[in-house]
Amino acid sequence: VSIFSEDPTTGKPRRSPEFFKGLYCLVVDDVGTKLDSRAVRGKLGDPTWRIETSPGNYQWGYKLTYPITDLSVANGLIVALCAAFTGDVAGVNRLVRLPNGINGKLKYGSPSPSIYIVSRVVRPNTASRSCDNDSRG
Repeated sequence: VSIFSEDPTTGKPRRSPEFFKGLYCLVVDDVGTKLDSRAVRGKLGDPTWRIETSPGNYQWGYKLTYPITDLSVANGLIVALCAAFTGDVAGVNRLVRLPNGINGKLKYGSPSPSIYIVSRVVRPNTASRSCDNDSRG
């Protein structure tokens, strides 16, 4: 999850790379449906939080101890993370679901199911710790 600044010409918020300010956490999407939770945990450890975004499908979040403010470093980390799990690389401007929102997909019915936090811990992960966990099993 990144923070972006306003476009200086329009004053409106933009989430394009040129307005990137910092990467504050990493989020792994589709854990449980497309990604095996044991594989994710083996590479990154336990998440800071888990959000169920649809039945049996989760986003796992890893809060960084310090934000990464260098766009090339942030992109490199995200590309490496995606290469470890999936080909779905979106870069620093990817949106994630938030608790108390809705999924919004018609296949889950109307009203759409709520998104909720399944677990949360207060221990932040550092980017280097997350990257160095490749040796774990």
